[in-house]
Amino acid sequence: MPASLKIFGTFFLFAMTSLMSCSDSDVSDNNDSIIGEWQHKESAFSIGAGLIVEDVANGEVYRINDNGTFDYDFGQELTGTWEVTVDDVLSFNFDPVIEGRIVDFKYEIDGDELILKPAFVFCTEECFDKYRRR
Repeated sequence: MPASLKIFGTFFLFAMTSLMSCSDSDVSDNNDSIIGEWQHKESAFSIGAGLIVEDVANGEVYRINDNGTFDYDFGQELTGTWEVTVDDVLSFNFDPVIEGRIVDFKYEIDGDELILKPAFVFCTEECFDKYRRR
C-alpha cells in the first residue's frame, strides 16, 4: 500500500473518530444543561413595530428530568417525554397530545436562563419565552 494512502487512511479514521466523539459529547452536554426546573418569567413578541417584552408573574413551570420525561405545571399538571433532535430542536411530546400546543422549540441556555423560540416561525418578526432556573 502506498505511503500516501496509509497517511490518508489514518487521517480519515482519526477525523471520523473525532467528529463522532465531539458530536456525542456536545449533545450530551447540551441535554445535561437543560435538566432542571424552569419557570416562565418573560415573553417577547413583535407584531411588526418593534419587540414587545412583558414580564410574567407566577408563570408556568417545566420540570425537565434526566430520564427523558417532563412535567409541565400551569395550574394543572401535564406530563410527557422530551428530546433534543438532530437539528437542535427541543421537542416536548405531551401525554395525552394537546391540540394547538407548541411542542417544538429552538432553545438557548445562558446561565440560569432558558430561551424557547418556536421552531416553526409563526410570529410576524420575533417571539420567544424566557424561563429562569428555580
